[in-house]
Amino acid sequence: MFSSSYITGDFFEQNGFYQNGRKAGIWNEVVYKYFFDEIQLVKTGVYQQDKKVGRWKYQYENVKINGGYYDSKDERQNMKIGKWVDVDDEFQKKKQVIYNGEYKFGKKVGVWDILFRIGQNYSLFFKNEQDDRFKLMQNILLIVHLYHIIRGGGLYNEDNGLKNGRWIDLYERFSFYSQVTYIGQYKNGKKVGRWDTWFILIRINGSAQENKLMQKYFINAIFCVNVSGGGLYDEGGEGIKIGQWIELDERFSSSSQLTHVGQYENGKKIGRWQIWYQNHSTGINSLIGGGKYKKGNECIKIGKWIEPDEFFKWDSQIIHCGKYRNGLKVGRWDIFYNYWDQNQFVKIGGGLYDENGHGLKFGQWTELCKHFFGNCNLQNYRIFKGVYMYNKKIGVWVEMVREKEKMQEGFKIVKEQQYDD
Repeated sequence: MFSSSYITGDFFEQNGFYQNGRKAGIWNEVVYKYFFDEIQLVKTGVYQQDKKVGRWKYQYENVKINGGYYDSKDERQNMKIGKWVDVDDEFQKKKQVIYNGEYKFGKKVGVWDILFRIGQNYSLFFKNEQDDRFKLMQNILLIVHLYHIIRGGGLYNEDNGLKNGRWIDLYERFSFYSQVTYIGQYKNGKKVGRWDTWFILIRINGSAQENKLMQKYFINAIFCVNVSGGGLYDEGGEGIKIGQWIELDERFSSSSQLTHVGQYENGKKIGRWQIWYQNHSTGINSLIGGGKYKKGNECIKIGKWIEPDEFFKWDSQIIHCGKYRNGLKVGRWDIFYNYWDQNQFVKIGGGLYDENGHGLKFGQWTELCKHFFGNCNLQNYRIFKGVYMYNKKIGVWVEMVREKEKMQEGFKIVKEQQYDD
């Protein structure tokens, strides 16, 4: 444990000394710039003339993570050797991911396992040689009841350090609420053949107090394992997507289960793509949008499109409807919102983009606040009305609010702001 003297407010004081302007001796360092509740990761080890040597370890809260060794003989800086337990580049409270494997001359070799901590310990339960998907599902469900999950791993080629063979990769935004993995084959570091996307959905029942304790005890939690999507990569080892694909939206999480369905040709989206939303509580999957891509060297949107808002989730179901011309918005775009208790999209805003295809806002607009939402406990029904000229706000803009208990009265002005013409 580190003594409390190292902590100052929300920041962790680095501890060590310099010799001739270079780090030397034992150092305690913050892994990230800031030290606060979500990220309390510290690394400890020895420097010799600014070079990491010997054993280095990590510590997160009261959890010690083994780390590994740096070669003290090699002239290259900070070269990892032997067995290592690495932490994820985005390690934090909701993404406690570690990687367990071996380094040789600073490169990963052999089998590496990926582990995700939910309970009090990290636990390895899944072996990479198990290929049967039904067994995988059984193992995931079994381990959920034990409160520990390993999410993946695979093999690095000892000659070139590239991924080879069967792998379970983590979703780019993997976290407690986005427990997504990709399963498939690598060939010399490139994905080949069929890759499947798996998602574990955690549905929580019970009181708010019980929900706060769920990460520790998993009281009143339901776990659902779904094959959420996937598709094909070319067999030539170029890592190019081909044919039919079901892809996760870049904002995908348990509360925003958006998927995109369509065709790839030589790694480019072509033709019509659909956008689906699966309700996290009912499990119902509904078609909510989509549009067409122009066939060519670039993935250019054309024609009529219906798109989810960048903050779309279960209590903020906002979609934008309009037309694209060569990848830029033109003409009238309308904004619709699905009130959580009405189960239908109603028009609530929108405006015009210039017809010359520059993607610039013009004329009268009604826009929603960034986090426009409403559910059974909270609400933030806030809109802004005013005029745009070449994408710049001009004149008087009004801020309007609708009270949840007085929905029939509509939006009322609460504030005005003047912009330069």
